[in-house]
Amino acid sequence: MSDDVTSSGFAERLGARPEPDGDGAARMVFEVTDEHLNPAGTLHGGVLATLVDTAMGQAVRTTTEDGEVPRPAS
Repeated sequence: MSDDVTSSGFAERLGARPEPDGDGAARMVFEVTDEHLNPAGTLHGGVLATLVDTAMGQAVRTTTEDGEVPRPAS
């Protein structure tokens, strides 16, 4: 994967941004604001799921070549 770490889609709309963290790893930077909270005052589960999904995808991409599309083992 190239050294450029980018985020797009929903995670970017939430204000999350990835930072390089080495092969097979990922780090998302995100500042929680009131709009990200559920009625109980904690981080909304959908926001957390988006961050996990995005970080997991970024980590996988660090182990692939440019243009290579990772897929589940069959």
